[in-house]
Amino acid sequence: MTVTELNEFVRFYLGGLSAGVLDDLTLNQIIQNVLDSGVATTDCQEKYYSTLETLRWLERRQLQEKGSSGATGELVESKEKEGNVEITNKYSSSTTGDGTSWSTLIDNLVTDPTTIGCNPFPSTDGADTGNVIIGGADINGYERVYETRKARSAAAYSARLSGNYPWRP
Repeated sequence: MTVTELNEFVRFYLGGLSAGVLDDLTLNQIIQNVLDSGVATTDCQEKYYSTLETLRWLERRQLQEKGSSGATGELVESKEKEGNVEITNKYSSSTTGDGTSWSTLIDNLVTDPTTIGCNPFPSTDGADTGNVIIGGADINGYERVYETRKARSAAAYSARLSGNYPWRP
């Protein structure tokens, strides 16, 4: 995919992200960095990593603005006192009033990457489940366990018959 196509997709996926929040030059640079890194091998992975890196950039900028101004988010509490002038304002840590922030979107995207509309990490065994196969396919595994159990039983039986029962160190 081209940088322009990914730019349009990222803006669409992030709910119509306006140029006032993130200008085209910066977004194109983020996308180009993803493409140049070579981490994405398919169009779906390009969408995923471009969106993820854009969200991470927006989160870093949000943290930077919070650190510099100290007043971001929704005004939650305000106290004023006329005598000896005391003003206290408390702001929420989110960017909107409903508690949604960039870090929440990052967590949702990392938890379920298919929310971008395709599966960026399909399984390699042919079944599109995304689950790990545990256990392997050793056909002789049962026989090996059975033989081990049989050998232990025989050793315990012979030890009892040798007059050394119960075992003493």
